[in-house]
Amino acid sequence: MVIKLSRMKLGKVAIILAPVLIILAFILVQRSIINEGEDTWLCQNGIWVKHGNPATPKPTELCYPPLEKYVQNQIENINLPSEATESTQDVLSQNFQRMSVEEIGMVINIPNGYYFNKEQAMNLTTNKPYGVSFTIQNYKGSPNETQNPYQLYGIYQWDTENISDETFKKADFIINENTKTEFEVDGQLAVKGMIKGERSRYSINILINGYILKLAASGEESFSKSITDKIVDSIEFK
Repeated sequence: MVIKLSRMKLGKVAIILAPVLIILAFILVQRSIINEGEDTWLCQNGIWVKHGNPATPKPTELCYPPLEKYVQNQIENINLPSEATESTQDVLSQNFQRMSVEEIGMVINIPNGYYFNKEQAMNLTTNKPYGVSFTIQNYKGSPNETQNPYQLYGIYQWDTENISDETFKKADFIINENTKTEFEVDGQLAVKGMIKGERSRYSINILINGYILKLAASGEESFSKSITDKIVDSIEFK
């Protein structure tokens, strides 16, 4: 009789506790999902911010917020008579057109037959521009339009943390150390090299008024480096 009573009591306790245990398990699972990824470094307004307790040290590369929205989209076909659109001779000779990125106070040589596209980013809260991006490429729509596709992408944002010369020199820029080179572009500090990773690209970073103009070239490595260096050599700041 005692055994039967104990089993009955245990059964009632189990019936009472089962829903409680299910609710607790659900809460633990939800907390696990919510907390997943908390222990990391977040890029906020150009500054790395610790979130939780990340196991890795603060990243050394500089971070940039994504472009939210652009209001200016300017596409220009630099298509003057020339047969050397696949060669750096376009930049070395007079077969180029001088273009400007007013937001940076920069003028640059673009080879004939290449396309120039500029986008201005706007802060949706203040309705003021906070950055500009641009591309220089030898195709209009698809890279398949040419046998040797090339694109140079540039981005500059002035709402990020102001960078000192020393911080700039110490930054990693996700560049392989054995390819990293410091130089100057029209008197401005610059760093160039090949970006780490499987999809390695040629990267150039230029410090302008405390903010960084980041350039990344895609295409066959030797060609993209050659044409990018010639384009960058032509840069002048007003």
